[in-house]
Amino acid sequence: MVRAWEALGVDLGLAPGVSRVHAHLVARLGPGSERDVRLAVGLSHRATSLALEECVARGLAERVPQARRAGRRGPAGAAWNATRDPGRLAVLAMGGRRARDGRAASQAIQRAIAAVREVAQEADSDPVVGASGTLLADLDALVRGIDRMTNLAARLSPGDLARAVPALDRVPDRTLLRALAALSSTGPRRP
Repeated sequence: MVRAWEALGVDLGLAPGVSRVHAHLVARLGPGSERDVRLAVGLSHRATSLALEECVARGLAERVPQARRAGRRGPAGAAWNATRDPGRLAVLAMGGRRARDGRAASQAIQRAIAAVREVAQEADSDPVVGASGTLLADLDALVRGIDRMTNLAARLSPGDLARAVPALDRVPDRTLLRALAALSSTGPRRP
């Protein structure tokens, strides 16, 4: 499963080390210290620290207080958790170097879903594998929706598009975000 997430990250434009660190964080049940992550992924201290910083900068991970202390002196250490927000991952998917459109991103996500399904057949009811599959399915649905919106906008006539863009400029971002949130709350909900 870690390899599936790692390959997906590389497909979406992450550096291999950053992708490896993110994959490890997704596969963990809880937060991991820099040392935990470094030992698991086999990178140097510096490479692991930079990869963790990149994950945080891209919204793929968050820094959290470390629950256990390694020693008695000094400040408590830090740990990192993967962000399991499909929206954050969709931003990466749609803006990645290799995923220029939603179809390419969706194909990369589908490959990761297939790999996770293979692992799920071997690992009976592993909660991490199940959660990973759900997150990937949500991500794929979101990327397909964004791609559909983009394609619909491209189908507008040049005149309609020219009239719509200035109209959007007159509406504050906060108002647009509230409207989108209201639309999302009226749609079908999952159990």
